[in-house]
Amino acid sequence: QGVDWLRRMLGNGFNVILADEMGLGKTVQALAALNLLRVAGAPPALVVCPASLVENWQRECNRFLPAYKVGALYGSQRDTVLGHLTDYDLVVVSYTLARREIAQLSKQYFTLVILDEAQHIKNPGTANAQSCKALKARHKLVLTGTPLENSPDDLWSIFDFLHPGLLGSFNSFKKTYADIAGSPELQSELAARVAPFIKRRNKAMVAPELPPREECSCFCTMEPAQRALYDQMLAEGRKQLAHLEQDPA
Repeated sequence: QGVDWLRRMLGNGFNVILADEMGLGKTVQALAALNLLRVAGAPPALVVCPASLVENWQRECNRFLPAYKVGALYGSQRDTVLGHLTDYDLVVVSYTLARREIAQLSKQYFTLVILDEAQHIKNPGTANAQSCKALKARHKLVLTGTPLENSPDDLWSIFDFLHPGLLGSFNSFKKTYADIAGSPELQSELAARVAPFIKRRNKAMVAPELPPREECSCFCTMEPAQRALYDQMLAEGRKQLAHLEQDPA
């Protein structure tokens, strides 16, 4: 259902947000939708994600789309991939490197740009947000497991990436929804405007057969060598702090 929704919305020119809860396969849904949309000879797709997820995206694409050539902008591959973007089906880059290399990335037209963990662009004035909004693509997709209703300002910034102008200017938006926290009418009005572009499901909706999550706290005792190193570093840190407190500068 999620892939079919992505295919229909993106295929009809609507850029959207897949906001399923964590653990429900947003990555594989996005890859499946990309595979349905992309045609032979089309420009590459681009994933922008936290640095900790770059290798995961590369691994998942190799697993589910083994025919795709994937390039990751990190380490020794960085310059090679950046200089030959059209040689790849999918390019993966961290928000940090996307910001640094936006001059080059903004020259390329992509089939699809996917922003993973899109809270990284929630502040419209940041370099992360500005660099992502400079990217050019036929389709745009945002993935987030964070409830968007937490902050209307975050919602505006994400929609400014997806459909600039849909929610008006930032100043007018803030003025209109300044009292949204205490106004059910404003909440309903904003929800009605953005709901067609957002799909959010929880585990009970997608996989009701799974049991409830169980949390268990495990406490680990340090080995003697670890404890000795920890105590040594703790003592040194306290000495440095004591020195700073005594230093009149």
